[in-house]
Amino acid sequence: SLMGKVLSGVVRLARQAGKPVVVLAGSVGEDADATLGAIEGYMAVTEGPVSEAQAMAEPARHLGDLAARFARSWDAMADTL
Repeated sequence: SLMGKVLSGVVRLARQAGKPVVVLAGSVGEDADATLGAIEGYMAVTEGPVSEAQAMAEPARHLGDLAARFARSWDAMADTL
């Protein structure tokens, strides 16, 4: 979950180190914006509505697309952090 135990621990450690946190998730729920006070951003593996079966059918393509989207976003975001 977006603010479960693992992510909460990562956020705590990142804050102590003065580092930003961007979550890369399998899917992002409608309530994800509520976490933006704790994290700088989030991205889902797929863009738009895609069934789990569709996402799992081509995981390498979806993960590659996510990595490319993240890299483009990071370039834009890094100047503001």
